[in-house]
Amino acid sequence: MRFLTLEEFITHHNKLSIRLMDYVDAPRSNYVRISGDARRAIEPRNHYWLSAASPAARIHFARIIDRVWDEWFKTLPGPFHFVTFVSTRFAFAEREEHAFDLAAHQQEITSAMDPYGFIGMTEPAYYPRWRTAPDRDLGPVVAWHSHIVTLGVGRADLEVALEDMENEESLLAGVPAVDIRALGWMQAKSRLRYSCKMPYRVYTPYTPKKPRERLDRRTGELFIRQHEQSKADMRTGQLAHMVNLLHGRYLDELIFGNGLGAKLVTSINDAARERLHAEERRWNDRFGRRPR
Repeated sequence: MRFLTLEEFITHHNKLSIRLMDYVDAPRSNYVRISGDARRAIEPRNHYWLSAASPAARIHFARIIDRVWDEWFKTLPGPFHFVTFVSTRFAFAEREEHAFDLAAHQQEITSAMDPYGFIGMTEPAYYPRWRTAPDRDLGPVVAWHSHIVTLGVGRADLEVALEDMENEESLLAGVPAVDIRALGWMQAKSRLRYSCKMPYRVYTPYTPKKPRERLDRRTGELFIRQHEQSKADMRTGQLAHMVNLLHGRYLDELIFGNGLGAKLVTSINDAARERLHAEERRWNDRFGRRPR
């Protein structure tokens, strides 16, 4: 996994920011156009706007996640688990991406997890070519999904709480719609930080020559993985495409939690918005409108 340290996260996202700014400031033929508002949102100096389209904003947010996690660390109960939700219900053809309801998606996870504590982020995965058979190409597809770090709940309880969601149709046939992985104390923060990353990969499902088998340890049921997916780093034009897709969404909306995790979210967002609120007051006094 990339970004095991905050320094790696910052280095990676600084490179993404430079690539994007060079791309939009010196466009080539057939380049991906972005609006003026989106261009301003990804300016590194505007990181405090918390735009989900901005690598610089994600650096700002990741630094705060690290600091707040360390401040709360002694009060956070184990065990920790990293849970990923990949139901196909939240995958949309790119032209229909606006149909995704972020609040409803997060509330569904929060309700299933109640009364357990967690903190997590929602993000899109981009499939330029959604291929589920050699002759069936349905892309491009935007697949919204969430990663959460659970606080103080055992795996058995998690599996019971998330059973209905786990049995939904997932992005890949034969793969559970919910993935649960145990974490150590030191891993939990890095996984949460990882969930804050700018989308930087594209994915392509494919049908393997030999499907893999997976045994459900809890039920003993045997699943056949009929599809796999390949990964590749985005080209710069695809990164610009993600700017268009993410413009208008904000990091303080993509993060969510429950129980003690909700208190963490409040602390993170309060710290992340400090400069934003100060700039809003200044802009309102001078121009009568908000900066974002």
